[in-house]
Amino acid sequence: MSDKILMFLAGAFYHFGIAKFLKEKIDCEIYSIVDVDDKPKKFFSKQDIVNFSKIWYYRDNVKVGTKNDPDLVYLSDFEKKYQIDLWKIAYADPKFYKFNRFYKFSCKEILFLLEQNCRFFEKILDEVKPDFLLMGVYDSHHTHLLYKICRAKNIKTLILGSTRFGFTGKISLHELEFDFIDKLNDEGKKQISREELLDYLKEFDHSKHFQKYKSKLLSNRQAKKYSTFFKFLITGGSSTYHNHFSRYGFTRTKLIKLVFDSLKKNSHSFLLKNSVKNLEKVSPFVYYPLHSEPERAISIAAPYYTNQIEVITNIAKSLPVEYFLLVKEHPSMILKGGSKRKISFYKEIMKLPNVKLLNPQINRDEILKKCSLVITINGTAGLEAAFFNKPAITFIKTDYHYLSSVHTLKKLDELPKAITTFLKKQVNPIELYNYIKMVEKNSFKYIKSELNLDFYSRFYDRGYLTLEKEILVEKMKNYLKENEKTYDDLTNQFIKKMKQFKDYNSYKKNKNE
Repeated sequence: MSDKILMFLAGAFYHFGIAKFLKEKIDCEIYSIVDVDDKPKKFFSKQDIVNFSKIWYYRDNVKVGTKNDPDLVYLSDFEKKYQIDLWKIAYADPKFYKFNRFYKFSCKEILFLLEQNCRFFEKILDEVKPDFLLMGVYDSHHTHLLYKICRAKNIKTLILGSTRFGFTGKISLHELEFDFIDKLNDEGKKQISREELLDYLKEFDHSKHFQKYKSKLLSNRQAKKYSTFFKFLITGGSSTYHNHFSRYGFTRTKLIKLVFDSLKKNSHSFLLKNSVKNLEKVSPFVYYPLHSEPERAISIAAPYYTNQIEVITNIAKSLPVEYFLLVKEHPSMILKGGSKRKISFYKEIMKLPNVKLLNPQINRDEILKKCSLVITINGTAGLEAAFFNKPAITFIKTDYHYLSSVHTLKKLDELPKAITTFLKKQVNPIELYNYIKMVEKNSFKYIKSELNLDFYSRFYDRGYLTLEKEILVEKMKNYLKENEKTYDDLTNQFIKKMKQFKDYNSYKKNKNE
């Protein structure tokens, strides 16, 4: 029997390449929801690379800017039917709340958009009845909603994402989980040195991965920075550019204002002048690395901890009297352009008497060597701490929660006791080694940032803005040929994961019988 596969294609739609190789390798029907602008949309109507069973164009079915009243009865029934909190999904989307610089959506507009999405996805899922949904990591209300409906319908959602280690990826039902793993296996290693563990971290360093991506991205943007700016001023963008919820309200005037705002006092310069440069002067200390914002790591994964000033304040209240809390900016904030934090954000942190801002130029390893404890909402620093024999506290369950040196808060008022207890906690190096081996067995070589950069550089104008280009079929064929090994490897990983679930379902069925 053919596998029925539904794909969601948007932005850097490299799942299109995976679709091509899946069709060549296994017996399957592939359906697709495509969320792209007018120019890339023409490619899908012309292309003969992938024979999709059916394609739905998201922007033809979900309209922004309409004055319709939402059907609250339908939405209420929908929430009960799927056990989905729609407002939780809406607040997790930065375009609806807190980070939209161009337009303030009303309650009615948000609910009507959600209703359109609910009806659209329900119609597709009822028609196709897919076995699998294949997509990248969901980061907006519509992809989040599609994921949630599929989970409620027991459709296997195969999310292609990255692990906590650099240059590696995984496919799983949930970004913060490894499938079929309840606890770490004992790999039989009796002893391992800190040096060996640090060598592994150095080889697969997530920050090294990021630095490589950052330099390439900034170089790419700089090359077309002004050409995209002037192109938008001349053309004003396509109709679907403006009518998509993510850019609704964006105009030439607002673009010019955005540019002028970016020229105002630099928050990075403020940090350099008003942050701690010598760790010895603030010792002992607990370390809190800020999350990048907007970022799904907190908006979607930790929706009740999105106010980081409040989180920092609560940590500061919970510290033993002799400790400082040191806070460091996330390195990716330099890539955020007009979304960089305001200086007032840092000033609020500086008002807290036992909290200091860390100089962004201080090396991460130096901080982790000298801190006593790492506290993070959902950051990789909590895992990296273990390599330096430092315990960690997280505000939500992470994919490294298996380590006994990592404590996941169950409720906020336990924070003072958790800090006191885990300041004394030692890291078990064998346990960390077992975690590394578990990740290795459930991951593969995957450099998402490079795949993204390559795709965008070929098929989009990416500078001060990201603008769509018309995609030529031959150009796409050449791209897929040049990246044949990458897509072949990714496709094999998806096939392997689908087989895992089929075998597991067969096992459960036989066990029940």
